[in-house]
Amino acid sequence: GILSAVALPNFLNQTGKAKATEAKTKVSSLLKQTSAESLESNITTAVNAANTATTGPVAVATAAGAWTYTMTAGTGVILITAAPTANGTAVGTTNVQGCVNPTTGAIQVVQQATALTSC
Repeated sequence: GILSAVALPNFLNQTGKAKATEAKTKVSSLLKQTSAESLESNITTAVNAANTATTGPVAVATAAGAWTYTMTAGTGVILITAAPTANGTAVGTTNVQGCVNPTTGAIQVVQQATALTSC
């Protein structure tokens, strides 16, 4: 009983971290891809292309996993939120937030409930 009282919280914490790994990897990848595309046109155009209904990278990432991705264009930055799907394996996990500044290349990916507004 003592062993399980000590080990179970650690196990559950590691499980939560593992569930967020998928989202962190996808958020980083989507930000890098969209940032590169924004350098060829502009942030708004790149974000719109990423958000294309069924064929854009954001839609494809959402359809493939336990997370729903939402990408927006900020002032000079690209912002993305990954939220667990309602009945997916990541339910109960905190949102993953990401931000990239295409001009400087600064990228930030964090797991927190409040949305990022800048990098």
